[in-house]
Amino acid sequence: MRELARFGVTEFVLLGDETSPPALPISVRTTYRPKMPAAQDVLEDRFLLCEPGTMLNFNLARFLAAAVPGRSCVASGTGLSLRVQAGSQPPLSIAVASLPTQSPRPALFLDRDGTINIDHGYIGTRERFEWVDGALEAIRMATDAGWHVFVVTNQSGIARGMYDEPALVTLHRWMVDEIRATGGNIDDIRVCPFHEQASVPQYRRASDWRKPAPGMILDLIARWSLDPATCVLVGDQPTDIAAADSAGIASVLFTSGNLVDTVAPLLGRA
Repeated sequence: MRELARFGVTEFVLLGDETSPPALPISVRTTYRPKMPAAQDVLEDRFLLCEPGTMLNFNLARFLAAAVPGRSCVASGTGLSLRVQAGSQPPLSIAVASLPTQSPRPALFLDRDGTINIDHGYIGTRERFEWVDGALEAIRMATDAGWHVFVVTNQSGIARGMYDEPALVTLHRWMVDEIRATGGNIDDIRVCPFHEQASVPQYRRASDWRKPAPGMILDLIARWSLDPATCVLVGDQPTDIAAADSAGIASVLFTSGNLVDTVAPLLGRA
């Protein structure tokens, strides 16, 4: 379930008696059924058959983008609904391995403004969002290499009243949709909307999530059971590097050019 949740899967149907759901880094909805549903109950829905306790050893984003016409398969607003029935032979040839308690995947942390998109200043809508050269390809390469990809971003535009949290959520859903449609993936996003000089009172405070503090990184490490030794952050500001240092992970400063040139050399380090 954790592996599927990486790609935005939020709905699971599990065969067998109901038990306490496992701890997952992303909220999901779980339904239990005592036996395999009849064919007519599942053929009208997209579904994926999985054995329990396995790790998907392929890029699910590429599979989903190719399997369903259009982009309905990568909708991240409510997440992709896949039917998962344990205990049956998968209809696909999928390499699986035992999933340990700690994620075996290395993790790429990306700043947003100035790293994924060009920093035009306080970007809260897709109309002002412009991809950095190579950003989509770099994220796809990391996903293909089996890496987690996370975004950690300061968004004081919320604190300054330039846009609100729902607008930012909408932007990030669109951003993730675009990334998944090209075969890449963003596993999870952390945002810090707080600022000590905020014009919006509810956001006027110091926060250990605001870079250069490491809170966003540390939260993702804990939620996704990551090994800090296999994590690296790419950002365009000294505050990004300082946050990575405080979190105990490696970092690389991205100054300009094509993001692939910065990310590609990192993928062979784990």
